[in-house]
Amino acid sequence: MKNFFFLGSMICLLSACSKYQIHTISSMKTPKNEQTGDFVVKNDTLEIVYKFRGENGPLEVQISNKLDEPIYVNWKKSALIIGDKAVSYFGNKIELNGSYNGRTEPGIIFPDTEIQSGKILGTATVPEEIAFIPPHAKIEKKLLHVTAGLISLRKDSLKTIRVFQADGLPSYVVKAANFKREDSPLVFRSYITLYLEKDKKVEVFPNEQEFYVSQTVQTGRKPTTT
Repeated sequence: MKNFFFLGSMICLLSACSKYQIHTISSMKTPKNEQTGDFVVKNDTLEIVYKFRGENGPLEVQISNKLDEPIYVNWKKSALIIGDKAVSYFGNKIELNGSYNGRTEPGIIFPDTEIQSGKILGTATVPEEIAFIPPHAKIEKKLLHVTAGLISLRKDSLKTIRVFQADGLPSYVVKAANFKREDSPLVFRSYITLYLEKDKKVEVFPNEQEFYVSQTVQTGRKPTTT
């Protein structure tokens, strides 16, 4: 049972009542690297790696260009789709965290020279509608969180099991459930629009992958994320 909490890709969710869920992500068609838990899509043109790690399931993608010409990603025409709701990948906020200091010259308002200092905090939006991937290079981008809270589960789907720890540590009880794609509590898709320019023509080749929660562990103990 040692690897139970860390099997595959995970989402760790926290609520105010100290209830935690750890979810294993699976896919019917997208191959998974069982060592890393990452999902890898590759062909003669590119390789896309999907990563789900951390609280609320942050989705990160790595796109590698295998061609001798550049590939472009249109994030404005790419989205995370949960049910029939699509949320665009376009737009990326960065945090501003800095400080300033300066000297004021004597004048009417400041009769004496003064030193002023302070902090600058805030966010700014960096326009990244189109991403450029040079030949035989790759980009990485953190996209959206798959969810923002606990996933609703049927009570009869959870079974109580006891987890035994190594090194003489005390055992503890959790609730767990396994799901197929048809009865999964969360099914979502990632749609990415890619294109290349060749002979003054634009060739568009969208890539869509579907994922679902295949296992859930629910516990009152805070999980350790990796």
